[in-house]
Amino acid sequence: MATKSKGSRGGTDDVTRRVSTPTETALTNAIVDAVAALRDEDPTDIEFKLYEHVDTESLARLARDGAGNPLTWTVTFPVEDVEVTVSCDEDLRVRVR
Repeated sequence: MATKSKGSRGGTDDVTRRVSTPTETALTNAIVDAVAALRDEDPTDIEFKLYEHVDTESLARLARDGAGNPLTWTVTFPVEDVEVTVSCDEDLRVRVR
């Protein structure tokens, strides 16, 4: 599920993706897809290496360990010109702004 929020300037201020499976691949794809959507680019055109900005394996481990657990957490990190927030309460979500 994807959500885009419009900003006061008429552009998109943030993009949110729900991650249904807490795997490294699903989480990485959701982050890259959200960054691409925010920039209005194709995900295959994204040139950054996500692993240079965050330890994707550790992030996925945190997501797997938190699945079905009452644990609530949030991790925020910069990726080039955007801020990525991965959070887990009842759902695992990626928000890019």
